[in-house]
Amino acid sequence: MRPSVMLRGVAEDASSHLAKISQNAPSHRPKLVSRFRAQQLSPNKQPKFLILNNVPKLALPQDVLRALQDAKAVGKSFPLSSITALPPSLPRMPSLTRKWHIEIEGPRQTLAIHAHVNAHPLFATSSSTLPYPTGKSPNRNLNLNPKLHMLEAAQLSWSTKEEWTEATIEMATRNELKGTRGVDWRSTESWKLTVDWALQPEFRGRRVVVRGLPGGVTVPDLARLASGCSLREAKDAIMTLPPSIYSLNTTCCFTLASVADAHRLVRKVHMKWYKSLIFGEEYLMRAEVVN
Repeated sequence: MRPSVMLRGVAEDASSHLAKISQNAPSHRPKLVSRFRAQQLSPNKQPKFLILNNVPKLALPQDVLRALQDAKAVGKSFPLSSITALPPSLPRMPSLTRKWHIEIEGPRQTLAIHAHVNAHPLFATSSSTLPYPTGKSPNRNLNLNPKLHMLEAAQLSWSTKEEWTEATIEMATRNELKGTRGVDWRSTESWKLTVDWALQPEFRGRRVVVRGLPGGVTVPDLARLASGCSLREAKDAIMTLPPSIYSLNTTCCFTLASVADAHRLVRKVHMKWYKSLIFGEEYLMRAEVVN
Protein backbone atom coordinates (compact mmCIF):
# COMPACT_ATOMS: atom_id res chain seq x y z
CA MET A 1 0.00 0.00 0.00
CA ARG A 2 1.29 3.46 -0.90
CA PRO A 3 2.27 5.75 2.00
CA SER A 4 -0.11 8.46 0.71
CA VAL A 5 -3.04 6.03 0.84
CA MET A 6 -2.10 4.94 4.34
CA LEU A 7 -1.86 8.55 5.53
CA ARG A 8 -5.22 9.35 3.93
CA GLY A 9 -6.80 6.43 5.80
CA VAL A 10 -5.27 7.53 9.09
CA ALA A 11 -6.52 11.09 8.53
CA GLU A 12 -10.04 9.85 7.80
CA ASP A 13 -10.04 7.70 10.94
CA ALA A 14 -8.81 10.65 13.00
CA SER A 15 -11.44 13.02 11.61
CA SER A 16 -14.14 10.42 12.26
CA HIS A 17 -12.93 10.02 15.84
CA LEU A 18 -12.90 13.79 16.39
CA ALA A 19 -16.43 14.06 14.99
CA LYS A 20 -17.66 11.46 17.48
CA ILE A 21 -15.93 13.29 20.32
CA SER A 22 -17.56 16.58 19.31
CA GLN A 23 -20.97 14.91 19.18
CA ASN A 24 -20.48 13.54 22.70
CA ALA A 25 -19.15 16.83 24.05
CA PRO A 26 -21.42 18.83 26.37
CA SER A 27 -23.81 21.05 24.42
CA HIS A 28 -23.75 23.62 27.21
CA ARG A 29 -20.59 24.94 28.78
CA PRO A 30 -20.12 28.03 30.93
CA LYS A 31 -19.63 30.85 28.42
CA LEU A 32 -16.50 32.61 29.63
CA VAL A 33 -14.95 35.63 27.96
CA SER A 34 -11.64 37.41 28.49
CA ARG A 35 -11.58 40.99 29.74
CA PHE A 36 -9.75 42.14 26.60
CA ARG A 37 -12.47 40.74 24.34
CA ALA A 38 -15.28 42.04 26.55
CA GLN A 39 -13.91 45.58 26.39
CA GLN A 40 -13.93 45.45 22.58
CA LEU A 41 -17.64 44.62 22.44
CA SER A 42 -20.48 47.12 22.40
CA PRO A 43 -22.08 47.74 25.83
CA ASN A 44 -25.24 45.79 24.95
CA LYS A 45 -23.13 42.68 24.16
CA GLN A 46 -20.75 42.84 27.12
CA PRO A 47 -21.17 40.19 29.85
CA LYS A 48 -22.97 41.00 33.07
CA PHE A 49 -22.18 37.83 35.00
CA LEU A 50 -19.15 36.79 37.04
CA ILE A 51 -17.86 33.38 38.11
CA LEU A 52 -16.05 33.57 41.45
CA ASN A 53 -13.31 30.96 41.87
CA ASN A 54 -11.39 29.74 44.90
CA VAL A 55 -14.24 30.33 47.35
CA PRO A 56 -13.89 28.10 50.45
CA LYS A 57 -16.11 25.04 50.14
CA LEU A 58 -18.03 25.68 53.36
CA ALA A 59 -18.80 29.34 52.57
CA LEU A 60 -22.47 30.36 52.66
CA PRO A 61 -24.15 32.87 50.32
CA GLN A 62 -24.06 35.40 53.16
CA ASP A 63 -20.31 34.84 53.51
CA VAL A 64 -19.74 35.54 49.81
CA LEU A 65 -21.87 38.70 49.98
CA ARG A 66 -20.05 39.89 53.10
CA ALA A 67 -16.67 39.27 51.45
CA LEU A 68 -17.71 41.28 48.38
CA GLN A 69 -18.95 44.13 50.57
CA ASP A 70 -15.90 44.11 52.87
CA ALA A 71 -13.65 44.30 49.79
CA LYS A 72 -15.77 47.25 48.58
CA ALA A 73 -16.49 45.40 45.34
CA VAL A 74 -20.25 45.90 45.79
CA GLY A 75 -22.42 48.21 47.83
CA LYS A 76 -24.48 47.45 50.92
CA SER A 77 -27.63 47.19 48.81
CA PHE A 78 -26.32 44.36 46.62
CA PRO A 79 -29.01 41.62 46.70
CA LEU A 80 -28.27 38.18 48.12
CA SER A 81 -30.50 36.68 45.41
CA SER A 82 -27.84 37.60 42.80
CA ILE A 83 -25.42 35.06 44.31
CA THR A 84 -25.84 31.42 43.22
CA ALA A 85 -23.98 28.36 44.47
CA LEU A 86 -23.29 25.13 42.63
CA PRO A 87 -25.89 22.36 43.06
CA PRO A 88 -25.37 20.14 46.12
CA SER A 89 -22.58 17.53 45.78
CA LEU A 90 -21.07 19.26 42.72
CA PRO A 91 -18.36 19.38 41.54
CA ARG A 92 -17.68 15.68 41.98
CA MET A 93 -13.89 16.06 42.12
CA PRO A 94 -12.39 16.50 45.62
CA SER A 95 -11.69 20.16 46.28
CA LEU A 96 -11.41 22.61 49.17
CA THR A 97 -12.95 25.40 47.10
CA ARG A 98 -16.06 26.01 45.01
CA LYS A 99 -17.28 28.32 42.27
CA TRP A 100 -20.11 30.83 42.63
CA HIS A 101 -22.20 32.67 40.03
CA ILE A 102 -22.77 36.40 40.46
CA GLU A 103 -25.39 38.37 38.53
CA ILE A 104 -24.71 42.10 38.22
CA GLU A 105 -26.98 44.91 37.09
CA GLY A 106 -25.01 46.10 34.07
CA PRO A 107 -21.86 45.41 32.01
CA ARG A 108 -20.02 48.50 33.26
CA GLN A 109 -20.41 47.42 36.88
CA THR A 110 -19.45 43.86 35.91
CA LEU A 111 -16.14 44.97 34.40
CA ALA A 112 -15.41 47.18 37.40
CA ILE A 113 -16.13 44.40 39.92
CA HIS A 114 -14.12 41.92 37.83
CA ALA A 115 -11.06 44.20 37.93
CA HIS A 116 -11.48 44.93 41.64
CA VAL A 117 -11.86 41.29 42.73
CA ASN A 118 -8.87 40.14 40.67
CA ALA A 119 -6.75 42.93 42.12
CA HIS A 120 -7.98 42.23 45.67
CA PRO A 121 -8.92 38.51 45.97
CA LEU A 122 -11.75 37.88 48.41
CA PHE A 123 -10.26 34.76 49.98
CA ALA A 124 -6.73 33.59 50.68
CA THR A 125 -6.97 30.61 48.31
CA SER A 126 -5.40 31.84 45.10
CA SER A 127 -3.04 28.97 44.29
CA SER A 128 -5.37 26.97 42.03
CA THR A 129 -4.14 26.20 38.54
CA LEU A 130 -5.73 24.95 35.36
CA PRO A 131 -4.21 22.96 32.51
CA TYR A 132 -3.42 25.26 29.62
CA PRO A 133 -3.62 24.76 26.76
CA THR A 134 -3.13 21.00 26.30
CA GLY A 135 -4.16 18.52 28.93
CA LYS A 136 -2.95 18.13 32.48
CA SER A 137 0.55 17.57 33.73
CA PRO A 138 1.85 15.99 36.94
CA ASN A 139 4.11 18.99 37.43
CA ARG A 140 2.15 21.69 39.31
CA ASN A 141 5.05 24.18 39.41
CA LEU A 142 4.12 27.20 37.28
CA ASN A 143 7.76 28.09 36.76
CA LEU A 144 8.62 24.65 35.35
CA ASN A 145 5.38 23.86 33.55
CA PRO A 146 4.23 26.55 31.08
CA LYS A 147 1.07 24.54 30.30
CA LEU A 148 -0.50 25.76 33.55
CA HIS A 149 -1.82 29.20 34.33
CA MET A 150 -3.22 30.78 37.46
CA LEU A 151 -6.98 30.61 37.85
CA GLU A 152 -8.37 34.13 38.20
CA ALA A 153 -10.33 35.03 41.30
CA ALA A 154 -13.17 36.17 39.02
CA GLN A 155 -14.03 35.40 35.40
CA LEU A 156 -16.42 37.19 33.06
CA SER A 157 -19.29 35.10 31.73
CA TRP A 158 -22.29 35.34 29.42
CA SER A 159 -24.03 32.42 31.14
CA THR A 160 -27.08 33.08 33.27
CA LYS A 161 -27.36 31.19 36.53
CA GLU A 162 -29.74 28.72 34.83
CA GLU A 163 -27.27 28.07 31.98
CA TRP A 164 -24.34 27.81 34.38
CA THR A 165 -26.19 25.34 36.61
CA GLU A 166 -27.32 23.24 33.63
CA ALA A 167 -23.77 23.12 32.26
CA THR A 168 -22.44 21.94 35.61
CA ILE A 169 -25.08 19.21 35.91
CA GLU A 170 -24.55 18.11 32.30
CA MET A 171 -20.79 17.79 32.67
CA ALA A 172 -21.17 15.82 35.91
CA THR A 173 -23.65 13.45 34.28
CA ARG A 174 -21.53 13.01 31.17
CA ASN A 175 -18.55 12.08 33.35
CA GLU A 176 -20.72 9.40 34.95
CA LEU A 177 -21.66 8.06 31.50
CA LYS A 178 -18.14 8.28 30.04
CA GLY A 179 -17.61 5.36 27.71
CA THR A 180 -21.35 4.74 27.31
CA ARG A 181 -22.02 5.57 23.69
CA GLY A 182 -25.39 6.63 22.39
CA VAL A 183 -26.77 7.59 25.82
CA ASP A 184 -28.42 10.99 26.17
CA TRP A 185 -27.42 12.61 29.46
CA ARG A 186 -30.99 13.91 29.95
CA SER A 187 -32.49 10.41 29.80
CA THR A 188 -30.25 8.79 32.40
CA GLU A 189 -31.82 7.44 35.56
CA SER A 190 -28.59 7.72 37.57
CA TRP A 191 -30.08 10.70 39.37
CA LYS A 192 -32.73 13.31 38.67
CA LEU A 193 -30.79 16.42 39.55
CA THR A 194 -32.35 19.25 37.54
CA VAL A 195 -31.88 23.00 37.21
CA ASP A 196 -35.36 23.68 38.62
CA TRP A 197 -34.63 21.56 41.68
CA ALA A 198 -31.21 23.13 42.25
CA LEU A 199 -32.39 26.75 41.91
CA GLN A 200 -34.94 26.94 44.71
CA PRO A 201 -33.79 29.69 47.08
CA GLU A 202 -36.79 29.13 49.36
CA PHE A 203 -35.18 25.87 50.51
CA ARG A 204 -31.90 27.45 51.62
CA GLY A 205 -31.03 26.04 55.02
CA ARG A 206 -33.67 23.31 54.70
CA ARG A 207 -31.66 20.82 52.66
CA VAL A 208 -29.32 18.23 54.15
CA VAL A 209 -26.75 16.29 52.12
CA VAL A 210 -25.78 12.90 53.54
CA ARG A 211 -22.69 11.10 52.21
CA GLY A 212 -21.21 7.67 52.83
CA LEU A 213 -24.36 5.57 52.46
CA PRO A 214 -24.17 2.11 50.84
CA GLY A 215 -24.59 1.90 47.09
CA GLY A 216 -27.83 -0.10 47.14
CA VAL A 217 -29.74 2.08 49.58
CA THR A 218 -33.38 2.70 48.60
CA VAL A 219 -35.73 5.64 49.11
CA PRO A 220 -37.74 3.78 51.81
CA ASP A 221 -34.44 3.12 53.63
CA LEU A 222 -33.63 6.83 53.46
CA ALA A 223 -37.11 7.76 54.65
CA ARG A 224 -36.60 5.57 57.73
CA LEU A 225 -33.24 7.25 58.28
CA ALA A 226 -35.02 10.62 58.49
CA SER A 227 -37.74 9.40 60.86
CA GLY A 228 -38.48 11.94 63.55
CA CYS A 229 -37.67 14.84 61.20
CA SER A 230 -40.44 16.38 59.09
CA LEU A 231 -39.69 16.09 55.38
CA ARG A 232 -41.15 18.40 52.76
CA GLU A 233 -44.29 16.86 51.27
CA ALA A 234 -43.09 16.39 47.69
CA LYS A 235 -41.69 13.66 45.44
CA ASP A 236 -38.25 15.27 45.45
CA ALA A 237 -38.01 15.47 49.25
CA ILE A 238 -35.39 12.69 49.01
CA MET A 239 -33.01 12.91 46.06
CA THR A 240 -30.07 10.76 45.01
CA LEU A 241 -27.19 13.03 44.02
CA PRO A 242 -24.02 12.51 41.96
CA PRO A 243 -21.48 10.88 44.31
CA SER A 244 -17.86 11.94 44.58
CA ILE A 245 -15.85 10.66 41.66
CA TYR A 246 -14.49 7.11 42.14
CA SER A 247 -16.79 6.66 45.16
CA LEU A 248 -18.88 3.49 45.51
CA ASN A 249 -21.10 5.05 48.16
CA THR A 250 -24.39 6.90 47.74
CA THR A 251 -24.93 10.62 48.27
CA CYS A 252 -28.46 11.88 48.89
CA CYS A 253 -30.25 15.10 49.76
CA PHE A 254 -33.21 15.54 52.11
CA THR A 255 -35.46 18.59 51.85
CA LEU A 256 -36.95 19.25 55.27
CA ALA A 257 -40.07 21.13 56.29
CA SER A 258 -38.11 23.68 58.32
CA VAL A 259 -34.61 24.84 59.15
CA ALA A 260 -34.98 23.35 62.63
CA ASP A 261 -35.80 19.93 61.14
CA ALA A 262 -32.75 20.17 58.87
CA HIS A 263 -30.40 20.75 61.80
CA ARG A 264 -32.16 18.02 63.78
CA LEU A 265 -31.46 15.53 60.97
CA VAL A 266 -27.79 16.55 60.86
CA ARG A 267 -27.42 15.99 64.60
CA LYS A 268 -29.11 12.61 64.21
CA VAL A 269 -26.95 11.14 61.42
CA HIS A 270 -23.67 13.06 61.19
CA MET A 271 -20.67 10.84 62.03
CA LYS A 272 -23.03 7.98 62.90
CA TRP A 273 -22.92 4.45 61.53
CA TYR A 274 -25.47 3.20 59.00
CA LYS A 275 -25.93 -0.58 59.15
CA SER A 276 -26.74 -2.27 55.84
CA LEU A 277 -29.78 -4.55 55.90
CA ILE A 278 -28.23 -6.91 53.33
CA PHE A 279 -24.86 -7.98 54.73
CA GLY A 280 -24.78 -6.00 57.95
CA GLU A 281 -21.80 -3.80 57.02
CA GLU A 282 -21.54 -0.44 58.71
CA TYR A 283 -21.01 2.83 56.82
CA LEU A 284 -19.94 6.08 58.44
CA MET A 285 -22.31 8.88 57.41
CA ARG A 286 -21.44 12.55 57.06
CA ALA A 287 -24.19 15.16 56.93
CA GLU A 288 -24.32 18.92 56.40
CA VAL A 289 -26.92 21.60 55.83
CA VAL A 290 -26.54 23.15 52.37
CA ASN A 291 -27.66 26.53 51.08
